[in-house]
Amino acid sequence: MFMPEPPAAPAPAPAEPPRRAEMIGSLEIVAITDVIRFLHSTERDGRLVVGDRASPTATAVFRAGQIVCASCVDLHGVEAVRALLRMAGGAFYFERGEFEPDSDVIATGTEQLLADACQRPAD
Repeated sequence: MFMPEPPAAPAPAPAEPPRRAEMIGSLEIVAITDVIRFLHSTERDGRLVVGDRASPTATAVFRAGQIVCASCVDLHGVEAVRALLRMAGGAFYFERGEFEPDSDVIATGTEQLLADACQRPAD
């Protein structure tokens, strides 16, 4: 007799984003590259956070649409951006405002980082 598998338990809801979050979403619905392209093309200042507020998986600080610093688990700078661009799941939010870089400043432009990610094979 065939027994269907029980439905998977829903993923736990992420911690509530801050009230000043301008954009909130899920990387299961919107690709991280599309989020970053939007922030770049609209020249946003602020911080993109992937994961929950209490313990984010990745963050990227934007100034005038350029990623100026990033961290992802134990990675920082360009390597953190590369890891961020490979993310395909999880919640994200974007807080508009001025944020100080919490790691080394990234000199590579956002367009170049996105182009490199498209050409670079997944690890």
